[in-house]
Amino acid sequence: MPPTIIFDVDGTLVVESSRLLAQTKVVSHHFGATLAEMQATLYAFFAVNDYAAKENPAIKNNIPVYMQMMGDQLSRPVTTEEAVLLAERWTQAYADSHSEPQLFPDAVLCLETLRAAGFQLVVASGNTVATRMDILEKTGIAAYFSQVYAATDVGFQKQDIRFWETILSQLGYASGDTVIVIGNQLNDDILNPIKLGLLAFLIDRPSELKKMIEDTVVEPTATYRDFNAMLQHPIFQLTT
Repeated sequence: MPPTIIFDVDGTLVVESSRLLAQTKVVSHHFGATLAEMQATLYAFFAVNDYAAKENPAIKNNIPVYMQMMGDQLSRPVTTEEAVLLAERWTQAYADSHSEPQLFPDAVLCLETLRAAGFQLVVASGNTVATRMDILEKTGIAAYFSQVYAATDVGFQKQDIRFWETILSQLGYASGDTVIVIGNQLNDDILNPIKLGLLAFLIDRPSELKKMIEDTVVEPTATYRDFNAMLQHPIFQLTT
């Protein structure tokens, strides 16, 4: 198996700050409109999402239920009727944000550099392969990737170690092969790859709003503010 890099999409290759702002704004009449309140809304949403992936798969992606649980966390109770309306607005904001996805300015140069250095590039993301391919094609980077994996199609969420085991198996991974996971979420992109003995680099870009959930039981191999800094790591100096 050639040296391989597995990329996350949202927040790693593709800018998500506008989406996070749009989603929190459409529910701000209930959860609050200050920057601190919108950040708290995001933390609550992704905490619920993390709980669903790890502890209660029956509610995974049930956004009305998420809204009610968020209301409990934020001490702003949400009725069943309100939950449906909030969920509709949240989901629509998510869909609208992907109509014109934007790459981070350093993404293309990073992909070019890694491909020239002999790495196989792969995507591992949430959602579906169809939605991920749509984003990659709209941003003009689909051709860089030999495979695209997404949670719905794999059959496991990214927080489930079986998601990563399935991908490694399909790639033909053997002990000793070089595999690097690059993502912006500790629990989604870093935790299980580290458990499996892979290298995992966290991209923690400056942003007004973040969705990052801290996990005290995992440390990434390294943390970088952007791809330019990451590419200075010696492992990326491979040549074909």
